[in-house]
Amino acid sequence: TKGTSIPLDYYQQDGDSAATITFALDPDKNPFNTNHQDLSQVDVSSSATLQLESTLLPTQNAQIGSYTVLATITDLGGRTRFAYAPQQVVIENATVVDVMVNDGSAGRSMVTSLTIAFSTDVEIAADAIELVHRGTGDEVLTAFNHELIGGKSVVNISFLAGPSVITRAAGNSLADGNYALTIDATKVTHNGVLLDGNDDGSVGGDYVFGDELVDQFFRFFGDTDGDRDVDGPDFGRFGLTFRRRAPDDGYNPLLDYDGDGDVDGQDFGQFALRFRKRLDFQ
Repeated sequence: TKGTSIPLDYYQQDGDSAATITFALDPDKNPFNTNHQDLSQVDVSSSATLQLESTLLPTQNAQIGSYTVLATITDLGGRTRFAYAPQQVVIENATVVDVMVNDGSAGRSMVTSLTIAFSTDVEIAADAIELVHRGTGDEVLTAFNHELIGGKSVVNISFLAGPSVITRAAGNSLADGNYALTIDATKVTHNGVLLDGNDDGSVGGDYVFGDELVDQFFRFFGDTDGDRDVDGPDFGRFGLTFRRRAPDDGYNPLLDYDGDGDVDGQDFGQFALRFRKRLDFQ
């Protein structure tokens, strides 16, 4: 990922002269054109024996793409030699890989969490994430937990009491409506390099989730299958859980509107208000 230094081990031996080695990224393995991007230089002393050396190649200013590391060795007499590393190097920007609503299931009767997965480890400012109700313009107060899983950042978002949030003992949920999540790319970095939020190949573009219908970022209580309405199949599922309470097998927490541990008349009243209605994308 752009911003991650490339570890490189190399052997050098020159019994006649000290030399300067310039390391570069070369996209076409042709040292005689100007396509390569110089990364760093090291000076080496003359040595009659083979020496193992190590270095780290910085990539903060590298362009994204697939490359081979080129070493250009120039001695004090002006003689130049070239060598290539055997492995390919792929430079990519840090991006957002996925946003998951709840546990990834289709239902939108409750929206109690969001999970954001990044392509690499990132540093995230406390105010980098904004969540807005698209209908009212309310900004939702959020808290997030940042962890590394397999060396990649995962951010879990929960919702605090405030505008467009239903406060529940079992965990707050977004209120009914369509939502948009924006990640400010200038406040998310990987080793000092900005996030490529809109995944256009250039750093700095914000990431937006919920501005397209396909994102399915909405909440509509009673919509157990995520088709934006509360209809017969939803009514059937409500019937299966009505008058059940935790920890009964038939208890469905997604239909427990107030989160009090049971599905009762209060919850049915909320369900009935939405029955045979739909929430369109806007």
